[in-house]
Amino acid sequence: EEVKRMFADAQVAQHSFDSEILPNFSMNDIDGETLRAYRQRFLLRVESHPWNEVDDLTFLTKIGGYRTDRETGKKGFTRGGLLMFGKYASITDPVCAPWYFPDYQEWLEDDDTQRWTDRIYPNGTWEPNLYQFFHRVYTKLAQYQPVKFSLKGIERIDDTSAHMAMREALVNTLVHCNYAIQGNILIKRTTEGIIMRNPGRMLISIDDFYAGSHSTCRNPYIQKMFMLLGYGERAGSGADIIVKGWLKYNKERPVIVESVAKEETMLTMPTQHFAIKNNQDVPSNVPSQSLISGNLRLVFVDMTETQLNKAAKVILALGEREELPMSVLMQIAGDSNRSRFRQNIMTPLIQKGYVAPTSSESPNSPKQTYKLAKQGFSLTQPPAYLTDPQSL
Repeated sequence: EEVKRMFADAQVAQHSFDSEILPNFSMNDIDGETLRAYRQRFLLRVESHPWNEVDDLTFLTKIGGYRTDRETGKKGFTRGGLLMFGKYASITDPVCAPWYFPDYQEWLEDDDTQRWTDRIYPNGTWEPNLYQFFHRVYTKLAQYQPVKFSLKGIERIDDTSAHMAMREALVNTLVHCNYAIQGNILIKRTTEGIIMRNPGRMLISIDDFYAGSHSTCRNPYIQKMFMLLGYGERAGSGADIIVKGWLKYNKERPVIVESVAKEETMLTMPTQHFAIKNNQDVPSNVPSQSLISGNLRLVFVDMTETQLNKAAKVILALGEREELPMSVLMQIAGDSNRSRFRQNIMTPLIQKGYVAPTSSESPNSPKQTYKLAKQGFSLTQPPAYLTDPQSL
């Protein structure tokens, strides 16, 4: 199976999955409401474009939803066209994408016993093709971005880099998804961040993703359809938009993880960040409290969840300031017992090389201050739960 996957991925440039012409599909398989909404948005973006004057089938041909194979003369709707505009029953036909199931979930209650608080998924009340799913989900996500801006539907009004990052990440999830394998698209909004998961591993390395200027798209036809509306970037700058745009407003770097065993890719965009004082910038390698506590959980297996959270707060505080006394760290962590705090939090962090005292001569002095150790840990490494998409 691994060899088959590698071979299929290598053929993307010549014969992408979304470019395949599917037999025996017609305009009856296209959702008219979706196509009208897309064309209206296309018209608003470029009012004088000549494609605005053509009929629907010609328009679909122009954007890659319908094509002719010049070698065989075969004509028909492409898989990308059906995924973007099709009716759900047509999309999930065995010939097209039988495992297609886009799912958006909100988990905004602190009570662990609660299930999702809101959900967008194929429930028979709408046509959950890619365009409709993108439109509905992005509108939801944009409502939770704390930066003030004006939103008219999904159009960019007073757009911010944070909204661009969310939009780019959502488009990336949809255009890089492997629709040929089992698994479903999952967008999950929690109190700690946004998680975007899609079947299929990346076609470039994670290092290349963070470096930017590298791009290999699994579904170029779908990518083109989004790009024609101004969504998504082809020239490899999408990663820059996601990472830099998110850092500017949320101060926390998005984390991308591949699961080799499950053939999945997951991007986490944290939204809980430490309060910034005096307009100082937090270093881009400082993740959220939840990410740090998850990282620490792998090392301090005997720590309680409360202790892990306190330790994470200490690291976040020291990441913002060069050094702090224990009394201040106790206030930040919410602990009033100095000896307990030293024994349960500070001593383990020091022993494992996460934190270091600034003065080794008087380690227990009341005037002692602490700083992040220069070596021994990496705050950018995701915790275990991020590498197990099934835990979602």
